[in-house]
Formats: sequence, structure tokens, C-alpha cells
Amino acid sequence: MKNKIKGFTLVELMGVLIIIGILMLIIIPVVGNVIKKQKEDQYYQQIANIELATKNMGSDNLAILPSQEGEYMYVTLGQLKSLGYIDNSVINPITNETFSDCVRVRVSKENGIIVYEYDQESESTTSCDIDSGNIIVSDPIDQYIKKDMITSFLITVNDGSSDEFLKRYSINKNKIKLTGETDTIYQVLEGNGIYKVVLRGGKIDGEVKLKLESGAIMKNGTDDLVGKEGIESSKSVIIDNTVPNIKNVYANSCNNYQRTITIEASDDRSGIAGYGITTSQTPPSSFVNSTFSSWTSDLYSPGTYYAWVKDVAGNINSSSVEIPTCDNNGPVIVFGTDGSASWVSEAATTVTVTDDNEISSIEYGWSKTSDSSTSLTGTVTSGELLSSKCGRLSGDDGECYLYVYACDSSGNCTSKTSNAFKVDVTAPTITNVTNASCSNGLTASYSIQDISSGLLERRHIWCDKDLGSEECYSGKLFGGELSTPTTAKKIYNPEWTNCDTKNEPPESGYGYSFWVKAVDAVGNTSYYDTSEDLNPYSGSSCNTCG
Repeated sequence: MKNKIKGFTLVELMGVLIIIGILMLIIIPVVGNVIKKQKEDQYYQQIANIELATKNMGSDNLAILPSQEGEYMYVTLGQLKSLGYIDNSVINPITNETFSDCVRVRVSKENGIIVYEYDQESESTTSCDIDSGNIIVSDPIDQYIKKDMITSFLITVNDGSSDEFLKRYSINKNKIKLTGETDTIYQVLEGNGIYKVVLRGGKIDGEVKLKLESGAIMKNGTDDLVGKEGIESSKSVIIDNTVPNIKNVYANSCNNYQRTITIEASDDRSGIAGYGITTSQTPPSSFVNSTFSSWTSDLYSPGTYYAWVKDVAGNINSSSVEIPTCDNNGPVIVFGTDGSASWVSEAATTVTVTDDNEISSIEYGWSKTSDSSTSLTGTVTSGELLSSKCGRLSGDDGECYLYVYACDSSGNCTSKTSNAFKVDVTAPTITNVTNASCSNGLTASYSIQDISSGLLERRHIWCDKDLGSEECYSGKLFGGELSTPTTAKKIYNPEWTNCDTKNEPPESGYGYSFWVKAVDAVGNTSYYDTSEDLNPYSGSSCNTCG
């Protein structure tokens, strides 16, 4: 019997698949990183090739290279192609697309050496040259210049090798001109298949373009490569000798005893290029690049500073600014009245707010309770009187709090709560305790009470007809000292012994009314009409004086 070949079990097969999956997770990223690294290496090699082509072009065209320290120019890939220094198709390995003809190399003179540096930012540029047949006119190296500042155009003629160019082409410098009203001067420098037109800004603001007139570049002495219409640069050179306009300079709010400085500026010609801050009237050695109309500096300590603005053409302007000493303290709030001193009929106090800086706002709100979240419902000026009953009505005596929130011009704020005012809006209560009797004189008992501020005055009065009559007479104070707690008090005839006629109480029921009056400590007043209590004894001997 033949031996059977045993295959993988399901569990074993699953294990193999898991191992393969783990290996793939490890291998794929590694391979991806290797490919990415290879593309990056190829990309930088292409950049090196473009820089080398520019160096070769420079070696063949020494006359057009920067001659002054700090001077620079740009050479585009399109110009290098036109002159035959590099292949017509240069691929970007990262994007797998052809480099734009507008990518460029910066050629500058630094420390006496010509430096070639690829401009990576130019990869996003899509428009850079005017191409008319075999002639390319570049954009100006610097579009905005001021007096004595230099910029340049490059003119490239495409005809294979430089040897062929020298044999077949000629240039008429008098046919290369600037268009526009300006005192800017220019010079045409010859190169080996490439020409450099150098412009030096004049003192008059203006706008110029480079114009190649018919006959500027000839082939074999007869063939006009420019054409009757001529060739003009796509972009102008703007001559700008006007300094930027500084609209405003100010110090901002304090931050840890320091402040930032904000500069607001504009420039209608070349535009804002940068800002700077110094402690003297000497311009900064370098500006912070910014094209915005407003810029805020880092933090500075109190003192005098100079704010600087630079435009694209290089004009600068300045303005001084003072940073005051920082005030990190909020305003001081003082209440004119101590709310806890005594009961009041209405909470009232002046609010005085002081600060080293200007007071910017004072807000307030009232509340029945001690609540820091009380809404601020009004504004007030320092020293003004505020008053409120906190919405309390009769029978609802209690606390009343004033909340004040004040800020100064530096942004520092303070909140403060008054002591609780004790508001008494309820008048005393007068209650008949016993009905009137005529035992040993006319007698009636009343209870007079005030549960909040206490009683200040207790009297009996009588009036003809009603309480509103002008002919009211007040009896003597009764019930002992005014500070004595309220108890049942008596109104009885013997208190009026030896009273004269004017003060003699008239008989009840003959057009007169008898009242009990009570006033509490804050002025709330109650009246009680005793007519119903005393009327049964009207006309009796109890109504006599003596």
C-alpha cells in the first residue's frame, strides 16, 4: 500500500499566511523607502546638472556675469536649452514630469566668488520669458528698483553651438531700448550667444520695458530675427524712489511686563517687503520679510524704539514709538458706603475706580444673593452714585449686593463685591390687642412691631375727617424709649391731663379720626385707624381732658 502524502492542515495553512503577511508589512515599507531615496538622489543629481550647465554658460559669457559684490542674476532652464548647454528634456525624477523652462539658477558674486545656486522655489513658476522664434527675452532680474539700484534682462539667441552664433549673428545695440518716461540708464553687454542688458535706476519714478526693435539681431547680415513689430519684455521694471507710508505704530498690551509693537504701513508702487525694530535711528541690518500691511514684533521692554518699513525697491521709512511701563495690576475699586453698617430703605453707594493707566470700562450689577456670576447690566463712571432695592418688595426684607467689574487701558481687570446691604422695604405692623374701654379713662392696647430695622417712632394722632387733612394733631410719644422693643402700648386719657384746649383730643365720632402711627429706623411708616375701636365711647365722659 502506497504512503499517502499529507498536506497542510487548516491551522498550519493559516499560520503560513500570517507569517507571509507579517513579512509583507516589513518588506513593503523598506522597499518604498529605498525607491523614495533613489528618486531623491536622482532629483539632486538633476539639480547638479542644471547648475553645471549654468556654470558652463557663465564660463563662455564672462562679460555678463555679476561684477559687483552682492550683485546677482538669474539664468532659466529655457535659456540654457536655447543655448545648447543642456538637453531639451530634463525630467524631474520625483514628479516624473519635465522641469519647467522657468526653473532658474541664481548667479551671484559673494566674497569675490561667482556662486551658482539652484532656486527650488522657481519650480512652481509657469511664466518667465518672451519666446519669439529663436530669441528669448527674460523677465527682469529685479522688477522693482530705486535710484542707483541695478537690475537686468537676459537676451538669448538659440542657434546650436556658440561657434555657429559667432559666425552667423550680429547685434545692433542701438536697436535695444527702454520704453517709458524715465531717467533710468542702461547698458548692453555682449556674451557668447547671450546678452545682458543692465539698468540703473534714476531719480524719477517710472515704469520701463525692454524693447528689441527691428534689426536688433540679424542673421547672416540680412535676416532680421526680431521682426517688424519688435519684441518687448512681458514685465516692466518699476522705478520706485518713494518711501513706504507708515500709517500707525503702537505698543500693545503688556505680557509679563513687556509689549509687542504693531506697525501698519502701505506702499502703492513696489509694495511692502519687510519690517524691523531698533533702539536707535540706525536702520536694522536685516528686515523681517513680510508683504502684509500690518506686522507685530516680538516682545520688548519699556523704552523708546524705532519702527522701520522697507519696500521691494529698497526704500525705507521709520517712526519712533514709546513703550510705557507695564501695568499688570487691575484698577482699584472703592465703595463709598459700607453696606453692612445698618439697615437701609435702599442700597446706595458711590463707586470710585482708580488706576495708573486710563480706565477703559466700569460695569455693575445688583443681586439679592452673593453670586459671582451675577449679570452686569449697566455702566458707570468713577465717583457716580448707584442705588437699588435689588427688586425687593414689602415683606421681602433682606440682603442686596453690588457687583462692579472695571478694566484699564492695558487690559487689566478687577472685580469686587460690596458688603451686603440690608434693605428694609417693609413698614411696621400695628395690631389691636384689646378693645377700647372707659375704665380709668379711655383705654385701648396695640402691638407695634418691626422685624428688620426696628422702631424709631410711635405716636397717636387725630385728624378731622381723614388722615390727609391739614388739621392733624399729634399726641405725646408713648410706650417708653424708642429703642425699647415693641410691646403692647396703651393710649389712655390720663396722659392728656392738664392739656390745653388746642391739644385736647376732640370727641370721637364728631368728624375726627384717631390713628396710631409707627415709623421704623429707615423711614417706612404705618398708620392704624382706631375709629372702630374707640367709636363705642364717643360722647362719653371718657372723652374729657383731666
